[in-house]
Amino acid sequence: ATSQIRTHFIFNVLNGISGLCKSDPEQADMQIVRFARYLRHNINIMQEDQPIPFETELEQMHNYVALEQLRFGDKIILDEEYEYVDFVIPSLVLQPLVENAIKHGLLPKAEGGVIQVNTTRCNDEVLISITDNGVGFDTSKDINKASVGLSNVRFRVEKMMNGRMQIKSTP
Repeated sequence: ATSQIRTHFIFNVLNGISGLCKSDPEQADMQIVRFARYLRHNINIMQEDQPIPFETELEQMHNYVALEQLRFGDKIILDEEYEYVDFVIPSLVLQPLVENAIKHGLLPKAEGGVIQVNTTRCNDEVLISITDNGVGFDTSKDINKASVGLSNVRFRVEKMMNGRMQIKSTP
């Protein structure tokens, strides 16, 4: 789990907070608290590998996005709409997918973009949709080999929840 917390992300967050220390100490303090929550959650899930409430995973995703916005500002816009939130999900599912959308979708565009996260319920199934208006990619290439995060998410969704993950994109 902690191997998914990339070293460059940690250093970038710390550098961003360091930059705020003189210009906006109150904001720096808020970001330190947010980062501590983010790290604590990742450490806690290593000890217990059970599905967690969706809202807990959502909070972790919010912490991640806010920390990335500290560095990239309004290049990252998060748009959310949740029809249903009363369910459990494997931990470390939302954040790696949103991270992938930011890193490979939005940041290659000079102006950045929007990530949409939605849930809908159909009978006894929940659909979580994460979309972005980034650069896209060719899905004919085996993206699971290129992304440990995506293959870990797929494994966790399939094995822990008997679910499935589907990726659609065009360049």
